[in-house]
Amino acid sequence: MYIVRVIPLKRKIPGGELTYISKEPLNIGDIVLVPLKKSFEQVLVVEQNDVSKEKEYIKSISFKLTTLATPEIISKIDKKVLKTILDFATYSICQKDKIIRSLFNKLKFNKFDLSKEIVLESPKRLSVYGKNYLGFDPVVFFILLAHNLKIPIYFGKSSYLLAYKEWDIKPDKETTHDSYQIDIIIRDEEDHIDKANPLSKELLDILKKNTLSKKRILIVSSIKNFAPKSICHDCKTIHICDKCNKPLVLVKNNRNYAKKYGIAGDYIYVCSNCNTASHSIAKCRNCDSWHLVPLGYGTERIVEQLQNSLSKPDFKTVYDMTERIGVKNLKLWNDQGGIVIIRPNYISEIQQSDIAIIPSISPLIYSKSFESAESARNLMSELTLTSHEIHLTVMNQEEKYFLEEDSATWQKNEITDRKDLYYPPYARYIKIELDSYTSKSYSIIDAVFKIVEKLAIPGTVSKDKNYLLNVTIEASFDFENWSLFNNNYKTAEILTNALSPFLNHLKIEVS
Repeated sequence: MYIVRVIPLKRKIPGGELTYISKEPLNIGDIVLVPLKKSFEQVLVVEQNDVSKEKEYIKSISFKLTTLATPEIISKIDKKVLKTILDFATYSICQKDKIIRSLFNKLKFNKFDLSKEIVLESPKRLSVYGKNYLGFDPVVFFILLAHNLKIPIYFGKSSYLLAYKEWDIKPDKETTHDSYQIDIIIRDEEDHIDKANPLSKELLDILKKNTLSKKRILIVSSIKNFAPKSICHDCKTIHICDKCNKPLVLVKNNRNYAKKYGIAGDYIYVCSNCNTASHSIAKCRNCDSWHLVPLGYGTERIVEQLQNSLSKPDFKTVYDMTERIGVKNLKLWNDQGGIVIIRPNYISEIQQSDIAIIPSISPLIYSKSFESAESARNLMSELTLTSHEIHLTVMNQEEKYFLEEDSATWQKNEITDRKDLYYPPYARYIKIELDSYTSKSYSIIDAVFKIVEKLAIPGTVSKDKNYLLNVTIEASFDFENWSLFNNNYKTAEILTNALSPFLNHLKIEVS
């Protein structure tokens, strides 16, 4: 008789693990079918002990364990793979059941052929998806897995990925461009009326000329809505919400907004934090000026300018795919040409375009992420793989110099900056976001901050609030005690134990 501990591959359960008694011995890594409530579920065996060694545990529980007479073994995974999963859970301060469910369901890990090599076609996109929706970075997991299985790993469709330089991973040279041949248009000398339009006169001329010849044109925009912020033309004050003091987002009014907020007009201001709205005809709260100017080029501004600038037949071939890629419209665009507006994370869905246009690179360059500059250059590199001709606008000479700098020089400067500022690949970097509940408790914020500060590299800990008023704590750590390849997770283990009372209220991102 054996005590077997398992983790369900699909169903989320309290505690993450289930315990059974098995009459037959099972191997760690077996995927078996077990009864769970009124159905049978596939589970992964993570631990097995003889009943004689678990007498104290059996006496301590207040319920009877289910006995598996002859467990049905569906398949199995290699012990090295399972060890990698468990080690990675410690490294990323993430529950192992959450990682296992994500690997087998959303990432379809069981369909990977691990006999020869691992190929990640879009590692940057996979990393962003994992951090945003899974709670961990899958790219780091696959790097560790390749190392433990002693098989090569290849990156495609990305030039730098400097955060992974610690493991000396090189992109696939056949799908990487280190130099760019891009038409850069500077808008610093335009008057404020022309600058209010996301597309410069030069870009509009290019669009009008090429829509007539039925070419496939790609417009890349990283900002949603009409404008993320508005500024007073007279006193330069950002227009903010009365209730929470967060910047108001200018959106085009539609049936859904009108029904939800009951406000008329072509445009309205919406607060994404406290979920309120107000008229777009408003005064500056600082100087009472009525001259509020949209700041930033959202996708709605681009669509509106195209609608006003192109003829009706041409505008019918404008497809807004900033929220999702429409298969039917994408086929029409490929066959008949036109304009597709997408966000950077969807570029890999586009096989080929004739012309690519970026109205402004500034939102990427000046984002808060330590990888912002790298993201901007990776976007350029990715576009060179899908487009024959690229045009973009910059607001000043500094942005132009940044884009024109050769790859080797840029990498050298960037890697020096990261070393001086303790960012990956020279340190372990974490971002902890507290949920809405804990962000209201000053005692919890202070407790989490002190725990992080005690273990982090001095001077690298910071605290901020995002637009949802959730508190974010960021810090860097010495990776000698938080290393995958050295099997050293001392700092991660100490941090996990210290933060255990708050873990259910924290979103932790490890780089």
